[in-house]
Amino acid sequence: MPLIALRDDGKKGKVIVALGDSAHTQDAEALDIVNPFSHPRTIIAEPYGAEKVIRHCFNTLRKYRLFVSPYAVVVHPMEKNEGGLTEVEKAALDELFVKSGARETLIYEGDELSPDTLHYPSLFKEVNKDKASDVAQGRKVAGTLAALLGLYAVALVAFFWVAG
Repeated sequence: MPLIALRDDGKKGKVIVALGDSAHTQDAEALDIVNPFSHPRTIIAEPYGAEKVIRHCFNTLRKYRLFVSPYAVVVHPMEKNEGGLTEVEKAALDELFVKSGARETLIYEGDELSPDTLHYPSLFKEVNKDKASDVAQGRKVAGTLAALLGLYAVALVAFFWVAG
């Protein structure tokens, strides 16, 4: 897990001084040396540090690309996910990666992914299949409500036309 060394800079707040192996060699008394992903119950322990680590990874990847484009990221939590992730945890992960520079994130909970099984369009369909059926159901309900409101409006117009 990635360690980071943070220094409190007063008005600026916490500033990253070192990341990864170089954080081990820093003066532990003058700095906070933390693992932003190490917490007994949750995936993210230190959101600011986690964002900096992920942003550092994105920046490292960008060095090897001719054109810089935002990333579509598949986030696959491998630990602390007994019983599935809560909606709060999913939202936190999504926000963390988007703030770090991802164009979009896909939170995947399932069998371990390999380079052979990492096909974004297929994973997107799998993760969002329940949402798609919810959207379809919502459209049916909205269509029914619109029809009822239309009938109600026609009835009101007819009532006031006859009464008026």
